Amino acid sequence: MSITIKYIAELAGTSIATVSRVISNDSRISERTRSKIIKIIVQHGYQPNLFAKGLASKLSYNIGVLLPNPAKNVNIHSLKAVRGIISQAKHHGYNVLLLTGNSEQDVLQSIESRYKGRSMDGLILFYTSDRDDVISYLNLSGIPFVLIGRNMKHADIHAVDYDQFQAAWDATHFLVQLNHQNIAILHGPEHVTIQSDRMKGYQLALQSSRIEPNPDWCIVVEKDEEDIIVWTWINSPERPTAIIVQDDDTALKVVRALAKLKLKVPDDVSIVSFSQDTMGELVSPSLTAVHTDSYSHGYEAASMLLQLLKGTRIESNRKILPHGIKVRESTRRID
Repeated sequence: MSITIKYIAELAGTSIATVSRVISNDSRISERTRSKIIKIIVQHGYQPNLFAKGLASKLSYNIGVLLPNPAKNVNIHSLKAVRGIISQAKHHGYNVLLLTGNSEQDVLQSIESRYKGRSMDGLILFYTSDRDDVISYLNLSGIPFVLIGRNMKHADIHAVDYDQFQAAWDATHFLVQLNHQNIAILHGPEHVTIQSDRMKGYQLALQSSRIEPNPDWCIVVEKDEEDIIVWTWINSPERPTAIIVQDDDTALKVVRALAKLKLKVPDDVSIVSFSQDTMGELVSPSLTAVHTDSYSHGYEAASMLLQLLKGTRIESNRKILPHGIKVRESTRRID
């Protein structure tokens, strides 16, 4: 026999609407009626067992994932990390809800409505800006959450990342070892913590090799500005021989901009990219890249959040994952 909401209502001696309100956690239903209906739902398996269990324990068995603004920052790193989150969540009987918003206010309202409505038990987010109030709100509200990335303003929160400072230091030092001294960097806004960390790593690596960073070669790149930046660099009295870029997409735009100026990679300019994608090895020339496993970021973030939800002790609030440099065709030693 197929169990229906009508059958549950008949067993409980209530209306279908009352059963529906209990399922949606409507606060207008008395605790006595709610408990009675939940007991019947659990006994008859009207909903999947995990959902019924969630009703009884006031858990939804849903994890929220807050993505960056989709028009700007959702990239292959985010998508691969989401795959890792889903894999670990499913293994433990959780579903994943994707959240986003066009403004900070939209994001806050989305989080609040889902958490208070018991449609999510905790949150994983990709926010790393020191200017937004989302993390402050999460701390004050007591919502369990884990950040993929780092936030300078909230250094003690639960987070999963790789060492962005060290990664930038390694990339810069790698180029110095290839005899490059004129090394430029294209990066994102410095109020985003990972970008700030990368800038510091780049600068310190140059200084440790007795190379003074040139402020004209440290540029925050906005959308589709690569052509004019590269043109300015190449037409200056002293031009960069190597460029570190924030991601593979930017790297390809720089390669294209150099080609317009009849310059080749790596013959004329070497490029190192921060990459979480296979695209860098498929293009020509293939891109030398700082690489980390984005899937593991999501998987480990989900593991940490599940520990928080279960009340399990976590040894360290911050989990640092490994990174490395994949040497490909876009870099070369100069004389």
